[in-house]
Amino acid sequence: CPGSIVQGVCGCCYTCASQRNESCGGTFGIYGTCDRGLRCVIRPPLNGDSLTEYEAGVCE
Repeated sequence: CPGSIVQGVCGCCYTCASQRNESCGGTFGIYGTCDRGLRCVIRPPLNGDSLTEYEAGVCE
């Protein structure tokens, strides 16, 4: 892993943390968890819809 190791979505195994400009978020964090010092930024949809728990974000 280029960064930290984080607990996977299942809670029973580990995976590499998402790095800058990689995907993150989604239901239960299915798209990944950002590494230390980064945060998952989810941009609002361009069509004006509301955000839900299902959107993917990008680690910044």
